[in-house]
Amino acid sequence: MSDRNNDIFHISLTEIAYTIIMILVLLLGARIYEYAQQQEQHEVVIAKQENLIREKRAEIEQLNKQLNELRTRVAALQEITNANPCGLDKDDPVTTMMPCVKCIARRGNLTQEEAQAATDMSIALIEEWRKLKNRPTLQALKKSMAEARKLMAEGKRVVSREDFKALEAAKSAQERDLKEAQAKAEYFRRRSGIDLPPCWMDDAGRSPQYLFTVQIDAQSQVHVTPAWPAERDNDAATIPGVAEILAKKTMNLNEFARLASPILKHANARKPEACRHYVRLQNEVPDRRGADRARLKIENFFYKYEVHN
Repeated sequence: MSDRNNDIFHISLTEIAYTIIMILVLLLGARIYEYAQQQEQHEVVIAKQENLIREKRAEIEQLNKQLNELRTRVAALQEITNANPCGLDKDDPVTTMMPCVKCIARRGNLTQEEAQAATDMSIALIEEWRKLKNRPTLQALKKSMAEARKLMAEGKRVVSREDFKALEAAKSAQERDLKEAQAKAEYFRRRSGIDLPPCWMDDAGRSPQYLFTVQIDAQSQVHVTPAWPAERDNDAATIPGVAEILAKKTMNLNEFARLASPILKHANARKPEACRHYVRLQNEVPDRRGADRARLKIENFFYKYEVHN
């Protein structure tokens, strides 16, 4: 009977072993090739992040130049010229300021109305200057006012304090974006294996910040509570779907998927690139198959860190 079997298969145990070894070598080669492709993709992502950091730094440098120009122009608005003291004009004592108005008119070759307007503006500027806590010297004001006059004569705009504050806010936003980009780049240097970066990172760029704590109980009911740090309150309030899913509190998996869809859509639309929010997951479904289905449902919308009781 043994001779008959050998005649049918014509394969020795050694040949079978060689065949298995060759199959394993091919599988290992395919796995190494796949891993090399993933590493190449991550290097591309890191290069994009570094380019973004360089662009942000260039933007901040440009903002700093604009801020320096604005500081000069704002200071120029506060400069006034020192008028020569004038005595009371006995021939025309209409008002106590009339002699000074005439003196300014003569010195500046102005009409009386123009001299009056100049006097009023100077007094108003001095009053505003006195209200400043850290006010510059009158000589510095005079120099700045001369620069402001030159800009206005050239048809250039002298900005207001509101414009200056808006530019300061824009600079802060750019610095915040730069800091976040640097954190994401650092995260990619240390870790691999995920397609998109976390939406929120801590200041050190060492770990992601969580949006929710998601608990799936034994009946496959989903309970959602906030998990973000206090500094993310404003950011969380702007994400579509966050308020709705927290208001629901408890839901089944299908309801969770419906309410989480706007959050995923918002993360995919993030600029300069899409991202994913992290959640802490507590999976209490008793049977393994049901637990796996529930976990996959969560992973369709979020990266998860699973907490085991």
